Amino acid sequence: MKKGNKVKIIGGNNEVGQPTMIGKTAIVSGLGTKYKVKGKNTQEVYVNLGDLGTHVFNDYHLLTN
Repeated sequence: MKKGNKVKIIGGNNEVGQPTMIGKTAIVSGLGTKYKVKGKNTQEVYVNLGDLGTHVFNDYHLLTN
């Protein structure tokens, strides 16, 4: 995943508002920390959803278009 990529949100960390973002399209605005979740490599991805602002998701919650 790279900055500027268009992505579709397919999941979330159950933070406030994230379930309402599922199915929406966003643009990657930045990349954050890399770490492991349940033995699987992941990375924080900051996405811009226009009127909904910028939010952070794990890369496995996003599908690249």
